[in-house]
Amino acid sequence: MDASDLDPGIYGAAPDGNLERIAEDASAAWDGDWTLADLIELFGLGRIAAEDDDSLTLLLAQNELRQLGPLAHAQSFDHEEGLIAAMLAMASFAQGRPDAEIAFVQRF
Repeated sequence: MDASDLDPGIYGAAPDGNLERIAEDASAAWDGDWTLADLIELFGLGRIAAEDDDSLTLLLAQNELRQLGPLAHAQSFDHEEGLIAAMLAMASFAQGRPDAEIAFVQRF
C-alpha cells in the first residue's frame, strides 16, 4: 500500500487492496494532536504495520474492529473529538466486511 500520493486523511484498505478515503484531513477537520497509533495506547487495539514521517498504517483484527464503535460511543467525552470521529468512520467502513484484519492509513 503506497500512501505517498494520497491527500491527508484517513483511508481504509478495500478488499481489492485500494485505499478508500473514509475521513478528511484529520489535522484540518478535527482539532487535536492524535494519530491512529493512539488506539494502541488508549484502547489496546491494533498494531502498527508501517510508519514514516508522512503516514502511519494500523492493522486491526476482526475482534478489534467490532470494538471500535462501542468504545467510541462509551468514551466520546474522554478523548479528542477527532480520534472518536476516526474510530466511528473506521467502524462504519469495516461493517459487514469478513476480512480477518483491515489496514487503515493515516496520511499527514
